[in-house]
Amino acid sequence: MTTQNSKTGMFQPVLATDNLRREHEAALRVFRLMDRAAAYLKDGRDISPFFFEQVVDFLQLFVVCSHHAKEEEILFPYLIEKHIQENSVPINTIHQEHLEEHRLIQIMETGFQLYKAGKGAGRKLLIETFEQYTHIARRHVMKENTLFMLADKGLSAADQAALTQSFHDLECRKLYEGTAARLGELVNELEREAFHWD
Repeated sequence: MTTQNSKTGMFQPVLATDNLRREHEAALRVFRLMDRAAAYLKDGRDISPFFFEQVVDFLQLFVVCSHHAKEEEILFPYLIEKHIQENSVPINTIHQEHLEEHRLIQIMETGFQLYKAGKGAGRKLLIETFEQYTHIARRHVMKENTLFMLADKGLSAADQAALTQSFHDLECRKLYEGTAARLGELVNELEREAFHWD
């Protein structure tokens, strides 16, 4: 699979890692909203519980079920098989960070349920977990982007094509039809919703 470069007119191979980078960009947009939501809650202001439900859904489906699965089940084993790793970004460390993110998302779910029920503990839990999660996840994204650059240097066009197909197959297997596009639109919806907080 190739795309045409608008500047050079040349056709270039599609990088499977670009799929993951785009997903990082979408996640970073949600992290910014999470930071803002935590600040609002700290100020004693209220936000619709539906916002937190949508954030948790996004993290569980888009990040854990799809994005992390692409890395854990497909990319990382492929890189290990091809002997493509970097000492400063060990895959085992990234795996442990995934597990920590998953743990925090589970706590967010509890916080959301408490907040929706009007419990003060829910507000406190959401603030704490949002702040912890976005701090860890941002550093994590930077590490992975470094690993992706290493992968791009070491993988052939055929490798990238195989990974791209495997990513697509995983989405079809893990998510209901249309879910990936729906999750992409959800980021826009969350930003529109946050626009009206002030």
